Amino acid sequence: MRLKIQQAAALVGVSPQTIRKWERYGLIQPQRDAAGHRCFLAPDLLRLQLIKQMLGRGTRMAAAAALLGELDEPPAHRRSELGATLQTAREARGWSRRAAAHRAGLSEPHLAALEAGRSNGTLVTLQALATLYGMTLIDLARGRVGADPALVRAGERPVLLTSGSGVVLAGLAQGDVHLRPLLVTADAGAGVDVFHGHPGEEFIWVVSGQLHLAFTDERAYILDAGDSVAFRSERLHRWHAGDGILQAIWVHRDAVVAGPEARPGPPSSGFHEKRRGVPPPTPRDAV
Repeated sequence: MRLKIQQAAALVGVSPQTIRKWERYGLIQPQRDAAGHRCFLAPDLLRLQLIKQMLGRGTRMAAAAALLGELDEPPAHRRSELGATLQTAREARGWSRRAAAHRAGLSEPHLAALEAGRSNGTLVTLQALATLYGMTLIDLARGRVGADPALVRAGERPVLLTSGSGVVLAGLAQGDVHLRPLLVTADAGAGVDVFHGHPGEEFIWVVSGQLHLAFTDERAYILDAGDSVAFRSERLHRWHAGDGILQAIWVHRDAVVAGPEARPGPPSSGFHEKRRGVPPPTPRDAV
């Protein structure tokens, strides 16, 4: 879904004139439609929010442009860092590329292209690999760790962009913590359309837009702005945005064993995929 400048401004909480000013300073470069009008997608909405937060904190235009430039590096540079992360995770487990590809349901040449930086990967592919390696999607993102590991500035969030998915994931925490909060921004209809599961727990709060969430036990939900849901991540699930742009705070909690009294969870079996067997979500209530 493409937003007009008035719609994007309303979602971000600024005026259209402010967005035009940011464009003149090179902070944002929206696409244009056939008539020459500005149009904004999910990544643009996240960028506008980052700009608002940085400038509201007193960051000067030039400094904001420099920070945002971290998101504008050549795609090949981003792919090479993602590929190195994937290769390191695989080698840490002592798996050959062929074995890892088989476990993730990929071809060996596809995984080789990802590790070599020749491909950025779709959201579904990266979810499969993250689950296989015991990671979350945001663990695959490139980010800078600030001087204070407890603090993540708006312009320093690790951001994961995937090939043609319409989804942008921004990390909201860093350091040695079991919570993995994300700011998820997704275009209409974008998401993970295959069922998957991994150890831990999840909490989702919808900031704006609509989220469709379904499980293989035939429960399905539609969440609107202000709604929230929590569940064990081992439950196979899939999700996608509704008709408009979705923004949600999505918190992953790693599986933690604290002692004999800790509640055991079902063992992880890696990435699971099931394309049929669950009806589409029905409005509002679980079914």
